[in-house]
Amino acid sequence: MTGFSQFIRMIRAIMLRELLSRYTGDKVGYAWSLLIPLMWVILIWFFFLLFNRPLPINTDVGSFILTGLVPYISFRYTLAAVMRSKLTYHNLFIIPRLNPEIVCFAVGLLEIGNAFVIYSVLALGNLVFFGQLEIANPFMIALGLFLACLLGTSMAYMIVSVIKNVRFSLRAMQILVRPMFYLSGVFFVVSELPLAYQDWLWYNPILHAVEITRTGAFGDFSSQANNAWMPLFFSALFLAIGAYASQRGGIWAGEDSQDELPI
Repeated sequence: MTGFSQFIRMIRAIMLRELLSRYTGDKVGYAWSLLIPLMWVILIWFFFLLFNRPLPINTDVGSFILTGLVPYISFRYTLAAVMRSKLTYHNLFIIPRLNPEIVCFAVGLLEIGNAFVIYSVLALGNLVFFGQLEIANPFMIALGLFLACLLGTSMAYMIVSVIKNVRFSLRAMQILVRPMFYLSGVFFVVSELPLAYQDWLWYNPILHAVEITRTGAFGDFSSQANNAWMPLFFSALFLAIGAYASQRGGIWAGEDSQDELPI
């Protein structure tokens, strides 16, 4: 068996193991991946209606929320899944050729597929129940979701490589990610903000992934913060830092906890 064939087999085995371990024995199963984003859409929709929030784009409320929320949730799901994999695969690295980088790649690839499924199902649901489907450029939508998952994978790899203590890495992740929910365009577009804030938020790579997704959904929408090079640059930076820290054995020297990550 060639090295590439063995690599593909390991990727497939990890993805299958992830699917079975997450959803086997649960009556709701994979539907949890759809129900949680759906509940968030409904909740944000409620607040939009409650505060009479005007839409900055000529579209329906559901489509606007969908294009902002799903890229962010894809980033968050991927970040959590890759960080969790450090613990769940900890005892399997004795297998020849299996290493944390392959696991991170496989889990990240699975989450990219999840992101496409979540967006497609919720968009079709919006079409069925409200008669609205915004798809001006499918490639741009796919690119935005891909970049969001890439950011989640690379940031998680960096955190678990730099900080070997699982509990501490979880706290670091929460500190880093929590503000992103409010600063990544889930509720707004960049052009609504004062110029000073636009300049600062331009350096938020998740915002670029969100705005790229919106550019793909709405044909008449344009944004100064839809540069794919920004999330690509940060992803490459996170991966480089993670690879360097992994070779050095990490910076935080605490022992890994064997408790399950509450992500």
